[in-house]
Amino acid sequence: MSTTAPNQVSFLPDDYFARRNRQRSYILCGSLFAITLLAIGAAFVITERLNHDVQLQRDAVDARYADAAKRIMLMQQLEDNRQKMAQQAELSASLLEKVPRSQILATVKLALPEGASLLEVDLQSKLRPMAAVVVKLPASPAGTFESDAEKAARAGPPVPKPKVFDVSLKLVGTATTDGTVATLMSQLSRSPLFRDINLSYTEQLKSDDVSLRKFEINLAVRDDMLSNATAARELTSSPFTKVNP
Repeated sequence: MSTTAPNQVSFLPDDYFARRNRQRSYILCGSLFAITLLAIGAAFVITERLNHDVQLQRDAVDARYADAAKRIMLMQQLEDNRQKMAQQAELSASLLEKVPRSQILATVKLALPEGASLLEVDLQSKLRPMAAVVVKLPASPAGTFESDAEKAARAGPPVPKPKVFDVSLKLVGTATTDGTVATLMSQLSRSPLFRDINLSYTEQLKSDDVSLRKFEINLAVRDDMLSNATAARELTSSPFTKVNP
């Protein structure tokens, strides 16, 4: 028993106050530890929930991007198919006569004035030489090296180009006078179907009955008429106005 004042008597143990202070310290530390654990647990739960929400949003964005990529790929495939079909149609159309020969001959016949007749009509189609096509090879994948042959094989076969023909016409005939020949050339020049109308020669034919002039005219069919058959049909369907020499 500790020494106290003469008038005070203590019945507590000597280390009572020290043990009580230690207990209070333990309780306070335990409370602080529990609060810290609860805070850490709450932060972990909130963080996990936020991560889950972010993951859901990212998955939704990835799904939208994947759907957009599929649509873009589908549009590219449709565009490629459209271009291939257009090229096939243009190639097939290039093998056909843009302006039927019957329409060309009908136009020439309508242009003939009185006193002129044809002895020879020579219609020729020559394939126009095409310029060399520069094929752009696709780039090699990163980190790889490919030869030109391998690049060409990966690019696929070259796309055939439509054929373009230059159509020319030679007219050999007779006329009563040079004025009749001039009238024929004037009528042909009025037709939107022809261009480059040139008189090669005109000469006198001797005959006991009549005096005739033999001529040769060379002309070409316009390129825009060859590329637009509908316009050619509309233009050649309108008759000429006959002009007498």
